[in-house]
Amino acid sequence: QFEREQIVRDYANRCKSIIEVAMQWAPDTMRSHLKEYINNKGEEGSFSHAGLSLATECVHTFASYNSFADALPTNISQGRPACVRYNTSSFFAYLSQRKDFSGRVKGMLDLAEDT
Repeated sequence: QFEREQIVRDYANRCKSIIEVAMQWAPDTMRSHLKEYINNKGEEGSFSHAGLSLATECVHTFASYNSFADALPTNISQGRPACVRYNTSSFFAYLSQRKDFSGRVKGMLDLAEDT
Protein backbone atom coordinates (compact mmCIF):
# COMPACT_ATOMS: atom_id res chain seq x y z
CA GLN A 1 0.00 0.00 0.00
CA PHE A 2 2.78 2.44 0.92
CA GLU A 3 4.66 1.74 -2.32
CA ARG A 4 1.55 2.41 -4.36
CA GLU A 5 0.92 5.71 -2.59
CA GLN A 6 4.54 6.68 -3.15
CA ILE A 7 4.21 5.92 -6.87
CA VAL A 8 1.11 8.12 -7.08
CA ARG A 9 2.90 10.94 -5.20
CA ASP A 10 5.94 10.66 -7.48
CA TYR A 11 3.72 10.67 -10.57
CA ALA A 12 1.80 13.75 -9.40
CA ASN A 13 5.03 15.58 -8.57
CA ARG A 14 6.48 14.69 -11.99
CA CYS A 15 3.32 15.97 -13.71
CA LYS A 16 3.53 19.21 -11.74
CA SER A 17 7.16 19.71 -12.70
CA ILE A 18 6.35 19.15 -16.39
CA ILE A 19 3.54 21.72 -16.19
CA GLU A 20 5.81 24.15 -14.36
CA VAL A 21 8.44 23.95 -17.11
CA ALA A 22 5.76 24.26 -19.78
CA MET A 23 4.48 27.40 -18.05
CA GLN A 24 7.96 28.90 -18.23
CA TRP A 25 8.37 28.20 -21.96
CA ALA A 26 4.83 28.70 -23.29
CA PRO A 27 2.58 30.19 -20.61
CA ASP A 28 -0.31 31.23 -22.87
CA THR A 29 -0.44 27.90 -24.66
CA MET A 30 -0.26 26.02 -21.38
CA ARG A 31 -3.03 28.11 -19.84
CA SER A 32 -5.13 27.35 -22.90
CA HIS A 33 -4.47 23.61 -22.58
CA LEU A 34 -5.36 23.67 -18.89
CA LYS A 35 -8.60 25.52 -19.61
CA GLU A 36 -9.53 23.04 -22.31
CA TYR A 37 -8.69 20.08 -20.08
CA ILE A 38 -10.77 21.45 -17.21
CA ASN A 39 -13.65 22.18 -19.61
CA ASN A 40 -13.60 18.69 -21.11
CA LYS A 41 -13.29 16.82 -17.82
CA GLY A 42 -16.02 18.95 -16.28
CA GLU A 43 -18.38 18.02 -19.11
CA GLU A 44 -17.87 14.34 -18.44
CA GLY A 45 -19.61 14.76 -15.11
CA SER A 46 -16.84 13.13 -13.12
CA PHE A 47 -16.94 14.89 -9.77
CA SER A 48 -13.97 13.05 -8.31
CA HIS A 49 -11.19 13.00 -10.88
CA ALA A 50 -7.54 13.06 -9.83
CA GLY A 51 -6.41 14.63 -13.12
CA LEU A 52 -8.93 17.43 -12.77
CA SER A 53 -7.79 18.04 -9.20
CA LEU A 54 -4.17 18.09 -10.33
CA ALA A 55 -4.96 20.54 -13.15
CA THR A 56 -6.80 22.83 -10.75
CA GLU A 57 -3.92 22.68 -8.28
CA CYS A 58 -1.49 23.55 -11.06
CA VAL A 59 -3.65 26.52 -12.03
CA HIS A 60 -3.38 27.82 -8.47
CA THR A 61 0.33 27.14 -8.34
CA PHE A 62 1.64 28.06 -11.80
CA ALA A 63 -0.92 29.26 -14.29
CA SER A 64 -2.49 32.12 -12.41
CA TYR A 65 0.55 34.13 -11.37
CA ASN A 66 -0.32 37.82 -11.48
CA SER A 67 2.04 39.40 -14.01
CA PHE A 68 1.36 42.86 -12.53
CA ALA A 69 3.03 41.68 -9.34
CA ASP A 70 6.29 41.23 -11.29
CA ALA A 71 6.95 44.95 -11.03
CA LEU A 72 6.99 44.79 -7.25
CA PRO A 73 10.13 43.91 -5.32
CA THR A 74 10.10 40.35 -4.00
CA ASN A 75 10.05 41.40 -0.35
CA ILE A 76 6.86 43.40 -0.95
CA SER A 77 5.03 40.87 -3.14
CA GLN A 78 5.84 37.95 -0.81
CA GLY A 79 4.16 39.75 2.07
CA ARG A 80 0.92 40.15 0.17
CA PRO A 81 -1.86 37.59 0.39
CA ALA A 82 -2.16 34.91 -2.30
CA CYS A 83 -5.29 36.58 -3.71
CA VAL A 84 -3.09 39.53 -4.73
CA ARG A 85 -0.06 37.57 -5.90
CA TYR A 86 -2.14 35.19 -8.01
CA ASN A 87 -4.78 36.11 -10.54
CA THR A 88 -6.86 32.97 -10.26
CA SER A 89 -10.10 34.89 -10.70
CA SER A 90 -9.02 36.01 -14.17
CA PHE A 91 -8.13 32.45 -15.16
CA PHE A 92 -11.51 31.12 -14.08
CA ALA A 93 -13.37 34.06 -15.62
CA TYR A 94 -11.75 33.25 -18.96
CA LEU A 95 -12.50 29.59 -18.39
CA SER A 96 -16.17 30.40 -17.85
CA GLN A 97 -16.24 32.60 -20.94
CA ARG A 98 -14.60 29.85 -22.97
CA LYS A 99 -17.17 27.35 -21.73
CA ASP A 100 -19.99 29.73 -22.69
CA PHE A 101 -18.68 30.30 -26.20
CA SER A 102 -17.93 26.63 -26.82
CA GLY A 103 -21.53 25.88 -25.79
CA ARG A 104 -22.80 28.45 -28.27
CA VAL A 105 -20.69 27.01 -31.06
CA LYS A 106 -21.87 23.50 -30.22
CA GLY A 107 -25.47 24.72 -30.35
CA MET A 108 -24.92 26.31 -33.75
CA LEU A 109 -23.30 23.14 -35.08
CA ASP A 110 -26.21 21.07 -33.78
CA LEU A 111 -28.65 23.42 -35.53
CA ALA A 112 -26.66 23.18 -38.76
CA GLU A 113 -26.82 19.37 -38.62
CA ASP A 114 -30.60 19.45 -38.24
CA THR A 115 -31.07 21.37 -41.48
